[in-house]
Amino acid sequence: MLRRFGFAALFAAFVGAGFCNQSEAGFIIFTDRAAFDAAIAGGITTDSFEDGFVTGDSVNRVGFSMSETGGLTNSIMASDAAMLGFLGLGGANTEGNLAGTFADDGNSVLSFNFDSPINAFGVDLTSNVGGTIAIGGEVASSVAVGAGNSQFFGVINTTGTFDELTVAFNGEANIGFDDLDFGNADLNSVPEPGTMALFAFGALMMAGGYVYRQKGFSL
Repeated sequence: MLRRFGFAALFAAFVGAGFCNQSEAGFIIFTDRAAFDAAIAGGITTDSFEDGFVTGDSVNRVGFSMSETGGLTNSIMASDAAMLGFLGLGGANTEGNLAGTFADDGNSVLSFNFDSPINAFGVDLTSNVGGTIAIGGEVASSVAVGAGNSQFFGVINTTGTFDELTVAFNGEANIGFDDLDFGNADLNSVPEPGTMALFAFGALMMAGGYVYRQKGFSL
């Protein structure tokens, strides 16, 4: 009996708060790349920065641009393994040999601006110190990172598009980013967060009812 209840409760918790959650109306947040990939049927462009780019406070890429503002020294770099190791970002190059990096002095903001509106964005983020990376612009969210460990962040807008997203660390840190996906994607069936929450609630109620029946309680 307890084993069945435990499974139902665990399943409900996974559905309600597991691979994705809601940040605001229309947006679904992912912290697992496999779940993000499964939600997309096509139309995504990937940039792993393997061609490198000139260091600067503003960098133009195919389909989007990046800019760093607010810091004492604004500088976005394409860093190789040696530089990533020096910056404490050894795990940042998740695709290929290079990764993008910038230094956040506590006030820096890295902005991604897209040439055309998109409905899906994903990226591997790494920090040399553990903490929280705030996601802003048209998306309000955050993602926790461990020191030197890459963490995926993804977002899909199921009801519209967006053309700007920002990244900032809550404190001083070196930040790495790689394997960036973006586009106005074709989507597979993605449950709306509200639907997922209702399903999780129903599963919990069913589990609770099972326990009552097994114990001989009446409602």
